[in-house]
Amino acid sequence: MTKAIVVDTKSWEHRGVGEPKTEVAVRGPHEALTETIRVNTALIRRKLRSPHLRLDMLTIGRRSHTDVAVAWIEGITNPQYVEEVHKRLAAIDVDIVMIEGLVEEYIEDQPYSPFPQVQITERPDRVAAALAEGRVAIIVDGNPMALLVPANFSTYFQTTEDYTERWMFATLLRILRLFAIITSALLPAFYIAITNYHQEMLPTQLALAFAQARENVPLPAIIEALIMILSLELVREAGLRMPSPVGSTVGVVGALLLGEAAVSANLASPILIIVIALSGLSSFILPQYSQGLVIRFFVYPFLFMAVGWGLFGIVAGVMALVIHLTNLTSLNVPYLEPLWRPVEAFRDTFVRVPMWLMVKRPHFLRPRDSVRQRRIIRTWSPEEEQGGEES
Repeated sequence: MTKAIVVDTKSWEHRGVGEPKTEVAVRGPHEALTETIRVNTALIRRKLRSPHLRLDMLTIGRRSHTDVAVAWIEGITNPQYVEEVHKRLAAIDVDIVMIEGLVEEYIEDQPYSPFPQVQITERPDRVAAALAEGRVAIIVDGNPMALLVPANFSTYFQTTEDYTERWMFATLLRILRLFAIITSALLPAFYIAITNYHQEMLPTQLALAFAQARENVPLPAIIEALIMILSLELVREAGLRMPSPVGSTVGVVGALLLGEAAVSANLASPILIIVIALSGLSSFILPQYSQGLVIRFFVYPFLFMAVGWGLFGIVAGVMALVIHLTNLTSLNVPYLEPLWRPVEAFRDTFVRVPMWLMVKRPHFLRPRDSVRQRRIIRTWSPEEEQGGEES
């Protein structure tokens, strides 16, 4: 033979495949990505045994020489997205790249926006599902997270359990997450606006209860709210950085003691404690940790707008936020896609229809093959039989 086969046999110690830590699911696979890129690509190939799966290997970092894999499916993914990802990764000219968060900052469209424009996941099944839709995955060696582009606003409400549970329960949970976002960002500001400017909007008994609760509190409502929000953030950070057996105890005990002590010292009213607790719990419901950080960040500007202009300030802030989201893009794809497409928006965004009705892939991804399944004729269903006879 005039040719030889060269096989790379080098190996090193690495962590085994474990369970997801940030995207826990009751049903579905319980395996997560690891810090070794070859293990991660093997997990993805195990989910997608298609010969059209492509893994483009790149090297980033003049000194670190970090391996990066760009995953996509030929025949489904739009080649323009693949070319754009390669162009942005090739433009990274830095000596050391060790964390996938650095790659995210280098390739995102608008770096000054607080909203994440790259989806992060540690689940190989979620990576496979995104690739099957027509997205592009970026896997950085040494990191147990994968980057998915393009991302949109609705992807941050979706979890693996939305597709393992029945569609009506998945829809209910998604609506609950949407309500949690509104509650987390606007509930403290709404409380400040009501107590300072719009007391007439409350029923008489409720207005009297608010006034009685704040009767002995010497601080303005905004200072009172800021103290409790900052205290909640301190407790959350302390519980997060402490070892796991101690962290949960610190979080629960710290929150109870601070709340009780603040009410006893007349530094906060009991109603405000309930408002801040609901706001904090709502931010934890979101499946994406980065999205929860964004929502907690917007609590502060909405608070100050409520202090200055009441409900009018809150409405102005919401309008400015919607305008910003309208102008935001991810890999040149509008961030609010497909919310303004009535048919597609209520198929797999805040509403999840039955899987046998999801015949086509998301239109905004512009896939090469838009049909993901044939139109299933449910011949065992009497309604389908009648519909087939009439047609």
